[in-house]
Amino acid sequence: MQRHSVRGGKQGFTLIELIIILVILGLLAAVAIPRYVDLRAQAVKSTAKATLDAGRAAITLDFASKMVNSGSYAALFTATGTVASGSADLTTLEGLLESRPNYPGGGGPTPGAYCTAAATSTDCFRWYVVDVGSASPPRPARISASLGDGTTARDVNDL
Repeated sequence: MQRHSVRGGKQGFTLIELIIILVILGLLAAVAIPRYVDLRAQAVKSTAKATLDAGRAAITLDFASKMVNSGSYAALFTATGTVASGSADLTTLEGLLESRPNYPGGGGPTPGAYCTAAATSTDCFRWYVVDVGSASPPRPARISASLGDGTTARDVNDL
C-alpha cells in the first residue's frame, strides 16, 4: 500500500518555524544594535585620548631633547586656549609627532582631519594649550584636547 503525504512530497519549513526564526533574529538585532552604537562612541573617545597622549609625549620629548642638547628651552607656543576654542598655533605640535595623527570624528574637511573653527560635529577634536611653558625656570608646555563642537566641547580627560 502506498502512503501519500499531506504536502504532496514537497519539503520546506512550516509557517510556525519561519515565525520562530524571525522572532529570534529580531531579539538578536535588538541586543546587538545598541551595543554597536555604543562601541562607536567609545572608539572615538579612546582615539581622542590616545591622540592627546601622543601630543603630550611629543612635547615632553622635545623638552627633554632641548634641555639635554642645548641646556635651554624655548617655548613652543605663544598663547593658551580653551576647551571651546582650541589654540591657534598648534601646527607646531604636529611637526613634533612622528606622523600626522588620524584625528577622531568627522569635524574637519575630511574624516580623520583636525577640526576647524567652523566645525559643528559633536566628534570634533581640538588641541588647546593649558600652559605655554617657560625658559626660566625650564618648564615644558602642557596641552589638552577637547571633543565636541564649540558649544558642547568637553575636555578629553573628562570623557
